[in-house]
Amino acid sequence: MIHLRTLDGIAVVVHPYLPVGRNIREILGALKDPDPAALTISADWTHLGTDAEVVAFLQMTKSKPIRLLVVLHRAAGGPPNTFSPNPLEPYFPVDKFESLDEYDNPAEDSDVNMRNIAGVARRRMPTKDHTFEERKHKIRERIRRQQETPCAVKLEHR
Repeated sequence: MIHLRTLDGIAVVVHPYLPVGRNIREILGALKDPDPAALTISADWTHLGTDAEVVAFLQMTKSKPIRLLVVLHRAAGGPPNTFSPNPLEPYFPVDKFESLDEYDNPAEDSDVNMRNIAGVARRRMPTKDHTFEERKHKIRERIRRQQETPCAVKLEHR
């Protein structure tokens, strides 16, 4: 199930199925179901290269279930990848969908837009003294964790 209607949302769903050392080269989406009488002839497909194209594709597709074709870059040491036949729609670079080891917790993100996208409810101010103190403690803990994360990433990078 695609939770984010973006290229990154598709990459998150596909990532567990990718072989080690392989990355996404191109994403195509079926606009309609294939004809069952002629399985060798594919349905109409569209190239998905931007987040806007993904949103438009998900609204327009008549394919049930939704069909995506994810083309991978060739393995390292193998023959080189071919060039894109259409220079206006180039293939994704090898490092476009690399999984990053970073802190990502929308429930603790202070950015209101990120909280709305993730569907996390807005926090209300406590009305009792003890709950207010608990809230301050939780906020301080989150600040401490968020300050430790860049240090941990830098240490791992070294």
